[in-house]
Amino acid sequence: MELSGRTVLLTGAAGGIGAATARELAAAGCRLVLVDIDEERLDAVATELGDQGMAVRADVSDLAQLDDAVAAGRSRFGPISVVIANAAIDAIAPVATIDPAEFDHVVAVNLTGTFRTIRATLSDVVAERGHLLLVNSLGSIMPALYQSAYAASKAGISALADSLRVELRPTGATVGQLYFGAVDTDHFRTGMAHPLMLRANRRIPASFMKPASAADAAAALRTAITRRTRTAVFPRSNRPLLWAPQLIRPLIERRISP
Repeated sequence: MELSGRTVLLTGAAGGIGAATARELAAAGCRLVLVDIDEERLDAVATELGDQGMAVRADVSDLAQLDDAVAAGRSRFGPISVVIANAAIDAIAPVATIDPAEFDHVVAVNLTGTFRTIRATLSDVVAERGHLLLVNSLGSIMPALYQSAYAASKAGISALADSLRVELRPTGATVGQLYFGAVDTDHFRTGMAHPLMLRANRRIPASFMKPASAADAAAALRTAITRRTRTAVFPRSNRPLLWAPQLIRPLIERRISP
């Protein structure tokens, strides 16, 4: 897929993988509609991209706000042909004690927000025979201790992608997923510093938790879009986790059990 000249809508664009991806795709000649709720950081990324980027503050759990973001992007750059559903949040707590409202909020942003992002952009993507890339996590297929809301929401994204891919097959539009492992972002560092995660991660080999750079993650994301890859993993060393989860999962469960 040739990226130069494409209009891309990117959620979760204010920092981390999102901001790095915005830079990566701008370098490839894309025009970026940047969506996030963090207006200050979002504006900074858009300013960095110059004429190739526009910032639109929107909450992905609100379809009306996403519809407005798509309309604004279409008005400035033309139809959306690539969508990257990257917005995500986390909540670290045992299932027994997590606030149900907090659990619901994680699902509303990560899973329902991905659905709403797709709904708001789908007519453009189909008309453009474009591509939707749903950002996923290896935590959706491996045990994610104390991250039940995040893991459940990401597992739902996988099922959503599979259903949508079949529906879109006659249209020429495509759907892919990229499963990320550890990436050096504020989100990752904050999560790993939580007391529960510090205790859990003592049982996990340090090499497994060593984060890759956000810039390398963005490059992998660009490659996945260019190739319209159905399922990708980053870092690539984590691919066995995707190939043989039923074999590897019990080993990890025993290792990280409290």
